[in-house]
Amino acid sequence: MNIKSLLALFTTSLLGVFFVASGAQAATRSIQVTVTDQSDDPAVGIWVSGWSDDMSTTSGWAYEQTDSNGVASWDLSEDDSGQWYLSTWGDGFSSSYSSEGITTEDSGVTAVSLSVNRTDATLRLNLVDGDGASVAIPLTSWGSASCYTADWTNYFWGSFNPGESTVDISVVAGTYTCEAWVDGYGAVAASATVSSSETKEMDITLLAHDATLNIALVDENGDPITSVESFSAYAYSVTDPEGNDYYNDFAWSQGGNGTAELNVLSGDYVYQVGVWVDDTSNLDSDVGSDDSVDSGSGDLYEYKSGGLYSTGSGTKYIQNYEMVTIASPTSGAETTVPFTLEEADGTIEVTVLGTDGKPDPYSWVSAVDASAADWSGYVGASANENGVATLYVKSGITYEVSAYPTGAWTGDVLPPENELVLLKKDGSKSLNMQAVKADHTINITATFGAESLGATAFGADYAFCFVYDSKTGRQNWGELVNGSGEIAWLSNTTAWIGCDGFGENTYYRASDTKVVTGDKDGETSVTVNLTEAGNWYDDTTYTFDNSAGSTTIELPDGESELIVPKEALASDTITLTVGSASGLPSSDSDYNAGVNWDFSARDSAGNEITEFSQDLTLHISYDEDRLADMGLVEEDLAAASFDEDTNSYTSTSSTSVDTEKNVVTASVAHFSSYSLVGDKGLGSSSIEKPNQPKKKKLVVKKRKNKQVNLTWKAISSADSYTLQVRKCKNEEKAQCAKAKDFQKKAKYRKFSGLSGVKKTVKKLKAAHLYQWRLKACNDAGCSNFTQWKRFSTKG
Repeated sequence: MNIKSLLALFTTSLLGVFFVASGAQAATRSIQVTVTDQSDDPAVGIWVSGWSDDMSTTSGWAYEQTDSNGVASWDLSEDDSGQWYLSTWGDGFSSSYSSEGITTEDSGVTAVSLSVNRTDATLRLNLVDGDGASVAIPLTSWGSASCYTADWTNYFWGSFNPGESTVDISVVAGTYTCEAWVDGYGAVAASATVSSSETKEMDITLLAHDATLNIALVDENGDPITSVESFSAYAYSVTDPEGNDYYNDFAWSQGGNGTAELNVLSGDYVYQVGVWVDDTSNLDSDVGSDDSVDSGSGDLYEYKSGGLYSTGSGTKYIQNYEMVTIASPTSGAETTVPFTLEEADGTIEVTVLGTDGKPDPYSWVSAVDASAADWSGYVGASANENGVATLYVKSGITYEVSAYPTGAWTGDVLPPENELVLLKKDGSKSLNMQAVKADHTINITATFGAESLGATAFGADYAFCFVYDSKTGRQNWGELVNGSGEIAWLSNTTAWIGCDGFGENTYYRASDTKVVTGDKDGETSVTVNLTEAGNWYDDTTYTFDNSAGSTTIELPDGESELIVPKEALASDTITLTVGSASGLPSSDSDYNAGVNWDFSARDSAGNEITEFSQDLTLHISYDEDRLADMGLVEEDLAAASFDEDTNSYTSTSSTSVDTEKNVVTASVAHFSSYSLVGDKGLGSSSIEKPNQPKKKKLVVKKRKNKQVNLTWKAISSADSYTLQVRKCKNEEKAQCAKAKDFQKKAKYRKFSGLSGVKKTVKKLKAAHLYQWRLKACNDAGCSNFTQWKRFSTKG
């Protein structure tokens, strides 16, 4: 301990004695956490950590160890108004985490109980090669391993010592998946079931790196940047050659003179690759962030956490946050991955202030190109201990600058109003951006149709709402729990509220709702209605030989498909990645129908495929019920690619709509994000849509072996009707009780434009169960379908 530390400790001790002697009051609030194991015995010596989402408080973080009674406690400051989140860790125990915040008492003790599992078994992990031979961790390397149950209620980890090939991990009896991360290797996960008091051995197979990614920093002209003396390059795997998720390889390298080398697994493993450019060489250990020193030769080196790199020549480059997706080359081969660094010629200096007007250290500041549809031109920096962040940017671009003070979006702290900045070459701008304190509450009640919102009401696993002011850029958000939530906001302002929900492969959306808040310290109530807005699918990878013949790819929804003609792509082996596209805009003339696919492809060398020798054919399935809710007409649908440069949609060269099969067919000339869009104006008129037919007015008459007569009551203002019939997939009628027991929508029998109030449906299957439903239509659109109604054929 140095003399400064001793003096500080001595001074603090004296001050403590002084305050006690002066009769300073003890804390009146505290948290007391009692931790027990699966037998309700105290968990002794376990570490309990907690943090408050009110980051402005003076007691926002704690880390305490349980005593002989399994209890850990700490005091709370009087200004702590946030919720606390707790977690535990300790040798011989499973970890735990409270995903829901704990509201503390205004005074006295807030008692909390946590449960952990005491370990009673051992998993012994052995590192082996592909032939089963033992592999020891190199003396200059490192390795770690983790084992977890399928529901993640039990998670344990351990480290391999250099020179060793085995690690013992204490676990709770159960079935585990174990993974390893070893510097210089990939690894294959393994699973095993271990009983209480048992030691179960498992082999973790290591895969040696045998391919190379050469990272090259280039300028905006594509020329090498050799003046960058130090930067980090990294790559992590995402899928294996078969397209399965694979996250067990991470490669890292310290680059120099603008180049770096990453060793990876060969054979079409897909990696995400990135760089982080910083140079701390010639920086004394006492020099902090945002300082600069002279190397003695006149070269200036600077370190900025926001991504500035200053070379010896004084050229400043903007950090490249782009992640490049690439398939690994074949064994022994190399692939060059370029990263473009843009030269900075302007400076924006931001001082971030808290709600009290004092500098807010270590908060985040960012800026984006205000004219871009995406995050083009993004730069970011962390403020120093004085609350000052410096952004190095390009002149001639209007940047929208945002600051995120400590505690923003938690409690009642709201971020500052965004600022627009346009700099001339070598120009600079200084800004003060101060957080504001919310003084109003927006109470939100969410519904789904006529039902109150909840996870069981519509199948969403998670839902949230956000409030924003497009003029100031200020925003806040809050979760919905059982259909309700609240968001801290400002009084006497106009803002917009939107909500999203997610469940399995479906996402839900509430259209933005305008809200005008009331007076200070008051509340404003808003009701929003969430409806199904589309489907969401994670990326799926397909590998095929394009020289063998035409290939039909079934997309993740099981109904849409992409047809790739023989030799349309300039490679034999193609790796195609398909998933849902997100963040695409809407306008009344190009209204996004919630069907969005993102396509990318690479050849056998890992190069992105951008040109086709002939068009591909894309069949996109849609749900006509959702179109009606959006005010869209299915005959007007078009497939369109989204152009990020112009922030607009471009229709494909050929589009057709099959309203019977609910499929849009389009010709695809390049890989991009493709959406179904329509003109919302065509779905509206001076007349209203007809009312929905009533299910009880649907009548089945004259049932025969292979046909049936269906009738219904006429709806005033309806010009026509659309009828749908679906068949039970199982021969046993008793098992056709749920929607999944019937055909998918693509196989429904569909009858549109029916002018009367009856329809004879033929070519049915004898002695079989069916369902039917009906909707009414006119020039303004169609009503919703009725609920399904059953009938059966004779036989």
